[in-house]
Amino acid sequence: RRLQGTLDGQVAELSELQGAIASTEESCEACDRAIETLRARLAEMSTDIECEQDALREEEWSSQRRRHTFRLQVDEQRSKLQQSKDACRDLMLQRGRKKKRSFSTKRSR
Repeated sequence: RRLQGTLDGQVAELSELQGAIASTEESCEACDRAIETLRARLAEMSTDIECEQDALREEEWSSQRRRHTFRLQVDEQRSKLQQSKDACRDLMLQRGRKKKRSFSTKRSR
């Protein structure tokens, strides 16, 4: 009987250990599934980030091109404005000279 009691105790302990092992295996499988899900999500997020970075680089390049074009236009407008100012100044000087000549001519008469 003693042996039977010991054997029954060991069988119960073995049964308990088998249940714990099964539970641990199930938990490990759930963890493995969760890890795979997370890896897939990570890969998806990495792809999204790469696409966003590409779009950002493209937008930066486009912005630089626009800024360069605007600078060229501003420089061109400044040049034209300076030319207009110079032409106006020259015209005013010519008119001033003509008035002096006509005033001098009128005085000498």
